[in-house]
Amino acid sequence: MATYFCVNSSLGQTWNSSNTVMWSTTSGLTSVPAGPPQAADTATFDGASGGGTVTVGSSINTTNTVSILTMGAFTGALDFSVNNISPTIGTMTNSGTATRTLNMGSGTWTITGNTGNPWNFTTVTGLTLVSSLSTILLSATAAGSRTLQFGGTTINNLSISNPSRNNLQVRFADAVTVGGSLTISNVGNVRVDAALTVTGAWAFDGTSTNPAVLYLSAPTTFTVGAANTWTWIYVQNITKAGAGSITANNSFDGGSNTNITINSPPSGGGGGIIGG
Repeated sequence: MATYFCVNSSLGQTWNSSNTVMWSTTSGLTSVPAGPPQAADTATFDGASGGGTVTVGSSINTTNTVSILTMGAFTGALDFSVNNISPTIGTMTNSGTATRTLNMGSGTWTITGNTGNPWNFTTVTGLTLVSSLSTILLSATAAGSRTLQFGGTTINNLSISNPSRNNLQVRFADAVTVGGSLTISNVGNVRVDAALTVTGAWAFDGTSTNPAVLYLSAPTTFTVGAANTWTWIYVQNITKAGAGSITANNSFDGGSNTNITINSPPSGGGGGIIGG
């Protein structure tokens, strides 16, 4: 695993499978071409990368793009929208204070990180995020917990799916607006620590043998703009706002829920409007 630093971005570089001129193994060093970064490597865009626009070409590896992509100190723009590719990245880090732009295009961003914070936008000072028609797919298969830090940004579609379930736990650490749809499937535990807004449909499901748990340490407001249906969820501490609705079928009322329809499983008795 190697770390490659973007250099010469002010010249308008294209990140593709063969361009070594824009990469160095040392920050700011422009005389030693290297790379480009591969699946196990880190691609770093920092303050010494230059202030231009880097276009992501169609020839980069979309199945395994890089292990880590970081650009919190970058003073330029990283543009995926020209070719609208769908990258596969272990950890995406864009936390920082530099004046920078990330244009995500309309592809699917598959995030595979199995530990820690695979989507880290904790500090978004100076960031222009163009989420366009993109989808963020958190597709981690190993058991354990993941923390998502959006920093109050607006994204388009977000999908969290664990094909083998494996007791995956996901935490939303800060506020986020999902301008498109939110899908959560085969996730054992979801914790939300800040306001969550979902403009489109929000699909959320557990199973009869392993209901998902929506955990909130204190009452939290979810603002929804569409009619949303969940199945096999243990729900607690949710206040629903917005013009949309939330109906949780075959689900369990953990208390302190407002303006949500919770319908118990057949063996558990009736359901109804909670706090309505």
